[in-house]
Amino acid sequence: MRPMYAPAFAVAMLSIGGAMPAQASAGISCRAEDGSARFGVQAAFTRGLGGGMINFGAELNVLLKNAPPDFRALKLERKDVSQVWWYGPDFKLQLYRERAEGLPFGSVNLVVEAKEGKGNGEGTYRGAYRLEISFKSRKEEAEAKTLTARGKVECVSE
Repeated sequence: MRPMYAPAFAVAMLSIGGAMPAQASAGISCRAEDGSARFGVQAAFTRGLGGGMINFGAELNVLLKNAPPDFRALKLERKDVSQVWWYGPDFKLQLYRERAEGLPFGSVNLVVEAKEGKGNGEGTYRGAYRLEISFKSRKEEAEAKTLTARGKVECVSE
């Protein structure tokens, strides 16, 4: 597992760099890759009171064999972030997206939980992800099928 997406993170930070001084923001990037999923997440936060997220981008590739084709490769945006927590040694992120209205129900829910730890090195967070995909192939189906995957994730802060 590579520790971070340095080029993508640098682009994310440059895109906001003109709007605020370098000391006013911090960023984190996460990566996971295994037989179930491959994803990268980059986020920038203000360092001021409240530490809100000011920039976000992610790519998710689902490798589960029964995953619907429309959920196999996703580019996720700020609007897909349902929860985020980055405080002290904890980083937690939840991403959620549903299929467009008019299509059979389908959703992707990705939760990342990582902790900065003594054996990790300063600015390195390790933890786990949980991916859940719920979907119907046809609108008439009574129950949605659910696929679940879990794996390890590593994040780096700057």
